[in-house]
Amino acid sequence: MKYLKWGIVVLAISSANVSYADDACVDERIQNFRNLHGEEEPIRFDVLEEWESECSANSTASPSTTPDVDLYIGTNQFSGALTFDLQAIDDDVVVRDVVINRGVCEIPPGTATDLSRGVHLEFGREYRGYSNNCTVSNVREMIVTTDRGSYQFNFSR
Repeated sequence: MKYLKWGIVVLAISSANVSYADDACVDERIQNFRNLHGEEEPIRFDVLEEWESECSANSTASPSTTPDVDLYIGTNQFSGALTFDLQAIDDDVVVRDVVINRGVCEIPPGTATDLSRGVHLEFGREYRGYSNNCTVSNVREMIVTTDRGSYQFNFSR
């Protein structure tokens, strides 16, 4: 379905495949990597996936089965940039990360800074982020990580 919202064509995504990783475990591995290799050294996506998988396997917490955010993607009519809107569908959601197409679609510095600080959303509130090097038609997968888990949204053509 398509919606016109703030002068932007937006696709509504209604289904998600949900995955969960113990955030504290993954955060600890990231910090250890940073201590060993420095703050600027990139961490490959497959390494992060491996850490998440290992931490999930060792986690005793129950995975969340329902996303706590709705996701809408669209195109900024002025710049042509990919936009994504995250709307909280639960109380007090903290969005920590968004990965588009397994990191191929880059998140610009402003959006990356917001996410690194944690975007706090109360029920019904929205956050808009951008990716300048991808379009709506390029997006196949987005993973949104909140304080309650990671949610994978898949897009078909």
